[in-house]
Formats: sequence, structure tokens, C-alpha cells
Amino acid sequence: MDQYFIVEAIRYVVLAAIGIQVATSLVTVLLGSVIIEYNEWGIYPEPSNFLEKGQNLFMYGFAGFAIYSYRKAEQEFSNWLVRKAAHLLALIALSIVGVIVYYATYGTLKFIFY
Repeated sequence: MDQYFIVEAIRYVVLAAIGIQVATSLVTVLLGSVIIEYNEWGIYPEPSNFLEKGQNLFMYGFAGFAIYSYRKAEQEFSNWLVRKAAHLLALIALSIVGVIVYYATYGTLKFIFY
């Protein structure tokens, strides 16, 4: 019973981490710079203490991939439609990598604990 609980808990944590990144990226594809600016309000450019660093870690944990891929597409492409397409392709790539990581993690945990 305890082994099953450990595997399921880790499985749900991995699913939550991947799901949050994918959901934030999807919202960023839909809303664009509005959501990026909103997320960047919560990020300190040069954190000076533990609380500011903790808040940055929390914000990058929730929106890190979305902010990175949006800014990267913004630097590379000047056309709005191409930027959206690049960000959408990055979202699709994140989803595929997330599914691979999830099944690799879950398969490894099942192999170890069952």
C-alpha cells in the first residue's frame, strides 16, 4: 500500500508540474504580452533576499517556459503571426516532451516499486 502511494504521489506531482507549464503556455498563446507582463510583475530582476528569490522560483515554476519561449519568439521574429506560430510550436514541443517525461518517470517508478 505504501509503495503504491509513493508512486501515485510522484506521478501526480510530475503531472501537475507539466500541466501547469502547458496551461500557462496555452494562456500565453491566447493572451500574449498581457499575461507575460502580468507574470513579470511578480518577478524581481535582481532578488536581494530569500523571500524575493523564493517568489522568483515560484513564478518561474508556474510560468517559466511560457515567458522564455514568448521572449525568444519576440526576439527572433518581428511578425505577430509568426511569433504566435513559433510559440504554439514550442507549446506542442513542450507537450510532447512532457508526455515522454511523464511516461518515462511513471514506467521507471513502476519498475522500481512493483
